[in-house]
Amino acid sequence: MDDTAFYTRATIAVAKTGSIGVDSHVAATHKLYLCDHLYLGITEHNIVRYLHDALRIAGNTGARAFHLITGPSRTADVEQTIQIGAHGPKQLTIMIYRDDS
Repeated sequence: MDDTAFYTRATIAVAKTGSIGVDSHVAATHKLYLCDHLYLGITEHNIVRYLHDALRIAGNTGARAFHLITGPSRTADVEQTIQIGAHGPKQLTIMIYRDDS
């Protein structure tokens, strides 16, 4: 990976919305928004069904901040043309790992 890509682990994922959450315990969370391609890894036991389940878990992490990501940002404010990655990464890749414990 080069400087335009960033990989980190996710705290929680929401099956219903496709959202994924990263808490502030992860080093360099500012890179979540500064890279062109964001790679997030998560184990399957950290996937919950509903958003309220994820928010309950996020509240118990003790983290100062919780970043909830549902995909690349987009806007049509500039000349009514869709711009992807307007406020963050242009691409998001989520890798789900089987927890064989």
